[in-house]
Amino acid sequence: MNARLTAYIIMALALLACGLSTGARAYYLAALALIILLALSVTATAWALLTVKVDMKGIRSRVERGEALMTIFTVRHASLLPVSAIRLRLSVPSAFSAYQEVSVSAMPFSKKVFRYRINCPHRGIYEAGVTHIEAQDLFGLVTLSRRADMRLVRMEVSPKVPRDLPMELKSVD
Repeated sequence: MNARLTAYIIMALALLACGLSTGARAYYLAALALIILLALSVTATAWALLTVKVDMKGIRSRVERGEALMTIFTVRHASLLPVSAIRLRLSVPSAFSAYQEVSVSAMPFSKKVFRYRINCPHRGIYEAGVTHIEAQDLFGLVTLSRRADMRLVRMEVSPKVPRDLPMELKSVD
């Protein structure tokens, strides 16, 4: 629960308390509107999270150290109500962290295609792909996440081999 959701719930309870103490219908209607808005936010976020589809292309199974891969992500969700952001948590070979996040604002029933550069600074065997998907409603009240259904791609980063000039052999050698 974040601070914005806590303030929102306190505001709805304060309106409900004012309605109970004064008996005025306006307070009841305002509290009911806030509760309905919160229910719609939870429903839109949950539906977007359940219907989101992520496709990733461009990861090879073997690359050289220092090489950068351009991956293409396609994100689509079928929620009736828009959500503010869909965050993808990526497992990538990185110098800083094994996980990186990408935030995508995708409209309902439309594809969002974007490119992401994956740097491979260290040699080793890594698993690359989308591990978690997170959705947030328009007002920032509700954030839900789930594991991605995507299978991680095993990727080997091999040491960079210097490209030497070919040796010249003479007939006297």
